[in-house]
Amino acid sequence: MGRFFKAGLYVLALSLISLSTAAGPSSRGKNFLPNGDFNQGTQGWNFWNHPGTTGEFTVRNGAAEIRIDTFGSPWSVGCLHPDLRIEYGRSYEASFEAKAEQACTLISQLQLNKEPWTAYSKMRSFTLSPKMTRFTYTFTMTYPTDVTAVFQFLFTAAGRVTIAHVGLKDVTQKPLECMPLVLGDRKLDTDINRLTVFIYGQQTLKEDNPSIYEVKADINVRSVIKWGVNGNRPEDYNFDAVMASHHAGILYMGGMTTVIQKKEFKDEAQFRDMATRDAKGELVPWADQALGLGADLYRGSLANPRYRKYITDICKIQIDGGADGIHFDEPNSPYLGGPQRNWTNNEGFEDASIADFNRFLLAKYPKYKAADWKREFKMESGNILNRNVPPDDLKRNFNYRTYLQKNGWIENKWGGNCVLASSNPLAKEWGKVIGNRMYLSDTFTGTYIPKYYKEITDELRRYAMEKYGKKLLITDNGIMPYVDFNSLGIYRPNSDKGDGINDWSGYEYVPVENGQLKGDKSLMEAFKKMNLRSQQTSGKVPLVFFLDFTNQAINDYCALPLEQKKDFWKIYAAEAYAAGCYYAFHLETTDAGPSAQDLGMLEFTKDYAVFFKDHQDLYHHNEYAANSVKVTERGLSFNLMSQEESNRLVLHLVNHNYKGKIEPKGGFKASVEMDKGPLKIYVVSPDFDGVKKLSFEYDGKTVGIMVPSLKYYDAIVIWR
Repeated sequence: MGRFFKAGLYVLALSLISLSTAAGPSSRGKNFLPNGDFNQGTQGWNFWNHPGTTGEFTVRNGAAEIRIDTFGSPWSVGCLHPDLRIEYGRSYEASFEAKAEQACTLISQLQLNKEPWTAYSKMRSFTLSPKMTRFTYTFTMTYPTDVTAVFQFLFTAAGRVTIAHVGLKDVTQKPLECMPLVLGDRKLDTDINRLTVFIYGQQTLKEDNPSIYEVKADINVRSVIKWGVNGNRPEDYNFDAVMASHHAGILYMGGMTTVIQKKEFKDEAQFRDMATRDAKGELVPWADQALGLGADLYRGSLANPRYRKYITDICKIQIDGGADGIHFDEPNSPYLGGPQRNWTNNEGFEDASIADFNRFLLAKYPKYKAADWKREFKMESGNILNRNVPPDDLKRNFNYRTYLQKNGWIENKWGGNCVLASSNPLAKEWGKVIGNRMYLSDTFTGTYIPKYYKEITDELRRYAMEKYGKKLLITDNGIMPYVDFNSLGIYRPNSDKGDGINDWSGYEYVPVENGQLKGDKSLMEAFKKMNLRSQQTSGKVPLVFFLDFTNQAINDYCALPLEQKKDFWKIYAAEAYAAGCYYAFHLETTDAGPSAQDLGMLEFTKDYAVFFKDHQDLYHHNEYAANSVKVTERGLSFNLMSQEESNRLVLHLVNHNYKGKIEPKGGFKASVEMDKGPLKIYVVSPDFDGVKKLSFEYDGKTVGIMVPSLKYYDAIVIWR
C-alpha cells in the first residue's frame, strides 16, 4: 500500500524505455530507466498531490494503481520520474498503454523540473476508455541538454485508470545540426563570430551562483574547471548550473587543467605513470605557498597517451552534462618546471616525451647519420640516434635524459647549467616553453605540444558532434592553436612585451601606483600586439582578456577604490574592444577573493555590458585599417577598424586624461585619410544614451571630424 492522496484509483504498469545517462547512438532503443517495471516497488518514482485531492496509490504485479476519490484540477495529482537525461538535437518516441473505468483524459509530458517548467515534448493529452489502448508520440529536443528532466503523468478526473508498458526511446536518425538552441522566446547562439559580451564567472564544481546570470552576456569563458581531486565522475558536478546558464542565454564552458594529484588515481603506479619528470627522471612537484599551490600538486604528461585519454574522458563528462565547450587551463605547463624547478623548463622529460623528441629529430634531419649527430649535437656512440631502432627504445636509441645528466645540464638555475643552457646544442631543438603562451616554432615543444593538444581537441569535437550534433567550442588560458577563441588570462609578472626568450619585459595590465589606478597609461599597444600574436598561432579567432586568479594583477584590481574599479572597466575593457579584442567582465573566481557582487561591482557590470551587447555589430568582422589618423587632443589612444562587409570605418577613441578620476575632453578634431567623402558619421558610447550625428568636412584626401565631447570612450562610425 502506498501513500494516501487527497484525491480515486489509477493503475500504472510501467516499463519505461527512457533516456540513458548517455543517450546517444549507442543507447538508441535501449531501456535504461531504473525500476521502470515497478519490480522494486515505488523506488525512483515520485507521486504527489495538492491539498483537497484524496485517494490511494499501490503497486501490484508490476503495476502502479492510483485511485482518486476527490479531485481538484489537472495539476492536483500526478506521478513523475526525475533525473532523466534528455539531449539537445536527439529525437524520442514516448509510448504507453492505458485504460480507465470511465472515459477521461490523461496528460503525459517530459519537462524541466523547475521554473519555468518548460514542456520539452509539449503537453500531450490522451482520451482513455475501458479498453486498453496503445498511445505514442514523438518529439525532438530543441532545448539545451537537461540532465534532471522529469517524465510526468497528470490525472484529470476522479476514478480508476490503468497504465502499462510505458516507453521512451531514442529514435534519432540524424542529430540536429548545431543551431541556436531555443530557450522559450530566446535563442542561445553558438556562433563564435556573433559572441560579443564575455564574462568570467568561475564556480566550484557544485556551486551555482545566480548573480552570474544577471549580466546580459553571451558566454562564460570558464564556468567551472576540474582543478583538484574531484571532477572525475558525473556526480562531482552540479549540472543544474548548465541549465541555469542556458536559461539566462549564456553559453557554459567547462574546464580542465594539467594539474594532477596522487589521490585522484586508483594507486601509486597509475599516478607515477601519468606524472611529469625532470631531467633526472624525478617527479616534479608544483607546491608553492606564495602561489596558493598546496602540496600533492603535480602535472600530467601530455606525451603520455594514457594521460591524454584521461583528460578527454573527464571533458566528455562535462560535455555529457551539457557544456557548450571546454576551457583548457595551463595547457603547456607540463614543460615549465614550475616553482620547484625555478621555472627553468626542467620538466617534460618522461620516456614518452623523449621518444617523441627522437621522432622529431629524425623527421627534421632525415639525412643525418651517426657522424652528423656527433658533429652537430655532441652525441656519443653509446647514446646516439639510430634510424634502425624504434624511437621509444630508450635503451638502444638516444635518451635525451641521459644526455642531459652526463653533460650536467640539470640545474634549476637560469644562466647556469640548466636544460636550456646555451652550451647545450639540443636546447634550441627542444625549445623554450612560455607558460600559457604557445607560440608555434620549429622546435620539439613548439611542434609536439600543439600536436598533443590537437589530438585531444579533435577527439572532443568529434564526440560532441557525433553524440549531440553540436559544434563544441574550445578555448584555453593564453594562446594556443586549434581553438575557437583564446582566453588570455592576465597576470603579473608576464613577458608579453618581450618575446619571453631573450626579452622578459611585460605589460602592466592593471596599471596601479600606491593602490591608485594609473588611468593615464594606455594598453592599446599591448592589446593589439597580443591579438596579432594570437592570430599568428591560432588564426583569426577572437582574443578575450580576463583577470586570471592567484596573481598580483587581480589582487591590485580588487584593492582599488570602488569608483576606480569602475574606471578600470570604462577605460581598459573599452580599450580592449577598441583594439579588436574582447574583455571578459569579472564576476567570480573560485579561490581568488571577492566576487563582483562582494565588491559592489555587479550592478555596474550589468549596466555597462549592455552597451557592447546593443552595439555588437561594431565588434565583429573587423580588420585593422591602414588609413592615417590624427587627433588634435592629447592623452587619447585611438584605433581605426575597417568593416568591409558593411562598407564603413569605426574610429575608437579612449580617454587617458586621468588623475584619480577621468578628465573629460571635447572640442577637438579627428582626421582620417579617405579616398572619398563619407556618407554620414555618427558616434555611440557607453557614456551617453542613443546615437549622435557628428559634423565633418572633407578636402578630397582627409575627413575632419569634430568631436564635441569625450568622457571615457567613443566609437565613431564612418559610413563610406
